[in-house]
Parts: sequence; structure tokens; C-alpha cells
Amino acid sequence: MSLRGESVRRSGASLKFIPMGALSLALFGGGVSATALAAENAIAADGDRAMALANDLSAAFARVARDVTPAIVNITTFGEQQVARGPMFDPNDEFFRRFFGDAFPQQPEQPRGRRGQPQQLPEAQLGTGSGIVVSADGYILTNNHVIERGTRVQVAFADNRQYTATVVGRDPATDVAVLKIEADELPYAKLGNSDAVEVGQWVLAIGNPFGLNQTVTAGIISAKGRTLNGNGATRRPGGTMFEDFLQTDAAINPGNSGGALVNLKGEVIGMNTAIFTRSGGYMGIGFAIPSNMASGVLEQLKATGTVQRGFLGVGIQDLDPDTAKSLGFEGRGVLINEITPGGPADKAGLKTEDIVLTIDGRATDSANALRNIIASITPGRSVKMEVFREGRKQTLEATLGNRDAQIAAGGAAGGNGVGTDNVLGVAVATVTAADRERLGDERARGVMITEIAPESPVAMLGLRPGDMIVAINRAEITDAAAFTAALKNANLAQGIRLRIRSNGAERVATIMMNR
Repeated sequence: MSLRGESVRRSGASLKFIPMGALSLALFGGGVSATALAAENAIAADGDRAMALANDLSAAFARVARDVTPAIVNITTFGEQQVARGPMFDPNDEFFRRFFGDAFPQQPEQPRGRRGQPQQLPEAQLGTGSGIVVSADGYILTNNHVIERGTRVQVAFADNRQYTATVVGRDPATDVAVLKIEADELPYAKLGNSDAVEVGQWVLAIGNPFGLNQTVTAGIISAKGRTLNGNGATRRPGGTMFEDFLQTDAAINPGNSGGALVNLKGEVIGMNTAIFTRSGGYMGIGFAIPSNMASGVLEQLKATGTVQRGFLGVGIQDLDPDTAKSLGFEGRGVLINEITPGGPADKAGLKTEDIVLTIDGRATDSANALRNIIASITPGRSVKMEVFREGRKQTLEATLGNRDAQIAAGGAAGGNGVGTDNVLGVAVATVTAADRERLGDERARGVMITEIAPESPVAMLGLRPGDMIVAINRAEITDAAAFTAALKNANLAQGIRLRIRSNGAERVATIMMNR
């Protein structure tokens, strides 16, 4: 049977057999077939399009770098140092270098004064970092940890202009600080809307790593809404209270702290703050404070020099699937597990086992998100809360109190409670007579753990909600106020010793910074 010029179907495809002579003519007979030419042209066109896209992206990077780098400054802090060389404080210790800007200079053994007392030394450089000029008249955003130890702050521009800056205000709770220099018509960067940032979009990190001024690196947004929660590889003991980090793989290193994370529109959508590292340098994971959080702190510090935060008066926890199912709820939300009597939530009609869905239209899909939203709202403002209760949604309105005033009165979570924003990363409430009766434990005392931040020191110790803390470093804990007071002098570097009561028995556990 001849196959010349015939078609054969195989596995649903049609295969055309061409006579060898015709094939030879097509390939070698003085011309190129139309099919081959079309394929060649298509390949060339695809290559041109790919090159055009690459050139466009490269041009965008160059434009953003050109526009924004003049607004990124080098920050150097100076201060008078007393000799404190000993096992409790070594400026060359890795721990003191984990946050950007804490670049301690290598120091020889220091002289001592009469009778072995520490000798006062001349002004010395304490650290370096980066900053973002955000207005033509000289307001600068940076990290609190970049400038907190200094008595004098110097700002340097790429054109070698230098200024001594005034500290307008600091907010350790978010690790944001605002500086002011006396100058006009300065280059400045525009703050963008970090809520609109999407995972996967291109970003540039601009700062001064290792003193290499105006360094630009590129990457993408790797994740949103990250919390570090006391991870020793990325932050100091205690860390920050309010966290909602953007994660990026753009290369950032020591000295980048306070620098800008910028989108391709040239808008600052984050302030580079921390890295995850096991080596001390870049490992592909960096964190930036969202611009919306930073700008809120900026405006308050400019206006008053301090930051005031809203207070709702609830205990909250992430909603686990089993609890959600038992409440007949599907979706994301935050469970209320405690109501402060007489607090804003109580007055608004919120109840335990309510599930908070939104606050002023902003989704509350985690306890951390709810905490950050409330903290970002000025005390005295009313907010609308969408909650799920007994099978249906409803909207309640609450007028927020003042968080600082509440803490001064006896606790962040309520009059008898303390939130997770402490060195241990644990929320507690004073043990009551009702707790003793419920537990069948007449000796129950101290404070009961109500919430544990993920990856916090207490979480790593294996403690659970319901466990009681009865002593901290020999200090007996009688209530939430005593718990807060005991932690003021606690230091993870020296170790925090906890006496824990659980299931009618007590034990001692120690939390210490990993070196």
C-alpha cells in the first residue's frame, strides 16, 4: 500500500507523509517554505516582545531609583558612652546587631577611672541606618531602633549635605521615629497606600546597607500581614507591640533599617525594618512596616510628639475551625473571649463568643489584625463593627477609649488583664474566685494565660491558655498589675524564670535568649 501523499491518523492527530523529493525541494531547493518562514517570524516576534517587556521593566526600575534615591538619607547616631564591658553587655555580641542600624564599632578594651569606676568617654558613633524624607521642609521617617540610643542624630544626603536632626517623637510600639531638619525645598518621597499592595508585585528596597549609600535592590512582595512575635532571629526581646509587616525578597542588610520599600509608581509602600537571618546577613526574607501604619504614627508625632491608641476592652483570639463550626460560622473572623465590664465593648453591647468580621469596613481575619486596627484609631472615635452572633450578622457601634489611660488604670485588655504586647508575648488575666471554683483548685492564684502569640517565648516553652503564672524571678504575682510590674525589670538576655501552676501542680521554667 502506497503512503505517498496520504494522511495517517495516530492518537487523534493527523500526520502528513510528504514525498522525499518534495521535502528536499522545500528545504534545499532554493527557497523556504511558508510554514517555516512563519514559524521563524513568530519566534522573532516573541523575542522582540520579551525584550521590549524587559526593557520596559528595566526602565521602570531606573526611573524609580532616579526619582526616589535623593530622598533616602544616611542616619548616624552619636552619644557619650560609659565603659560597660562585661558579660551583660558586649557591643560586639551578635544579639546587639540583629536589628538594622545597631552597627556597633569594634572597640578595644576600655580604660577605667579611679577605683575601677567606668570612665566617661568622648562622644562616639553608636550606629547607622537609613531614613526617608517625606516632606520638602525636612520631616524624616526612620526606625526607632536606629536612633533610640543616641543623644545626637546626624542626617547625610547623597550630595554630601549634612544636618543635625531633632527627634520629633518616637513610638517603640511600632518601631517608628520622626526626625526634623531645618531645610527647605528638599527632595522627598511620596507615601503610597500599603493596603493596595498585592503579593507578587515588584518592589525596590533603597537604603544604606553597610554604609553603602543609596543602594537599590529589587524583589517582590512575598507576603502581607506578617508578625514576628519575639522570633530571636529577627528582633530584640520585647520587639514591637503592633506588627503588620510586608515581607519581601528584595535584598536588605544591616544599615537598610529606616529605608524605603517602593512600588513601580515611585511610592513608598513600606519602611524596611528587620530581616530573618541565621547568618547576620541577607537570606531572602525581609520585613517592612506598611506605609499606612507609619504615616498614621507620623501624623500623630508631628502633631503632639506622642501616639494615642484606641481601646475596645475585649479579650480576643484567632478563630479555630472547630470553634467556628460549633458556632455555626463559616469564614474568617476574630472570637471575643472576654469583655471588660464597663468598657467600650461592653457599652456597645458586644458579648463573649461574638465573632468580629469587620471594623469600619476593614476585615478582621486575625486577632493581630483586629488589635492593629483598634490601635490605629484615635481614642474617642466611634467605629462600626460587623459581628456574627447566633447565626446572623449584625452591626454595633462602639466609642473607643484610650489605651494608655487603660493601661495606667490596670491593664491593656481590661481592668484585670494584660494583652500580648509584652516581652513574653502572652495575654493574662487575674485569677479570680470564680476561676478557683471552676478549676476545683483552691490554691490557684496569680494570673491565668488567656492568649499566647504564635512563636513567642511562652509558645516555644510549651505553655498553654489556662496555665497560671504565679511568680516571675522570685517576685510573687498576685494580679495583672503585679505581672506588668515584674516584667519591667525582666530581661531575656539574663533569663526570665517563671513559676507555673497547671493541673494543681507547680513547676519552674526559664526563658532565655538564644545565642
